[in-house]
Amino acid sequence: MRLEPLVPVDGALPAGALAGITALHASNAAFHRLTGDFPDPDAIRPEQVEAGLVAEFAQPSAEVLLVRADEDATPPLSGLVCLLHEHPDPFDPYPWIGLLVVHGDLHGRGYGGRAAGLVEDRLRAAGRDGVRLAVLDGNDHALGFWTHRGYRVIDRRADRQAGRPCRVLHKELGRVVKRSPAARRAVPRGVGGTPRRSSGGACDRKAEGGERSGLRRRPTTQRARVPDPAGQARF
Repeated sequence: MRLEPLVPVDGALPAGALAGITALHASNAAFHRLTGDFPDPDAIRPEQVEAGLVAEFAQPSAEVLLVRADEDATPPLSGLVCLLHEHPDPFDPYPWIGLLVVHGDLHGRGYGGRAAGLVEDRLRAAGRDGVRLAVLDGNDHALGFWTHRGYRVIDRRADRQAGRPCRVLHKELGRVVKRSPAARRAVPRGVGGTPRRSSGGACDRKAEGGERSGLRRRPTTQRARVPDPAGQARF
């Protein structure tokens, strides 16, 4: 399995990418009935998917990753990941997983866990020591998936997109250590976004026991909202 950045060319998606992503979303109709991202989850259209991707890329630190199992896999697109490397709240120094979704034909086969592991490895290789996401209230499947992977609930907030109630989760990625050139070649290259600054300035979510976990507490006057309905995972 690999993560392949989706990079628009002259403002347009690469050939075939839109069709594959549309099919991916269409295979998750039950999930999208929960999210409300599409007017009719049973009839998702390419132009609706394209509009969502345009909004995603409008965020300066956003990255969209295609999840591919291998060259001859069916379906060819196994999943989709949306990342936000820098949160608009200057008091939040963490990247966020905005979306991780696996093709409906592949649910229950471990693809979600493998994709999440690759995302975490990618962030570690980029020098990030933690990651956050949010799960919509009512999405118990996603909540169980993320907590099983070591994420813990640290807050409850509304997302910025539609004001939907969410649980905010955080995971420490561990100490970032320097590797030999040979070891560095064995891990994914770092992604875009600036390195973490000690003064803060990345993505969002607050923690229980913030001092002990190293998370900063924000002033109550700057209670940031979740950047997206993040962590809308479906596997």
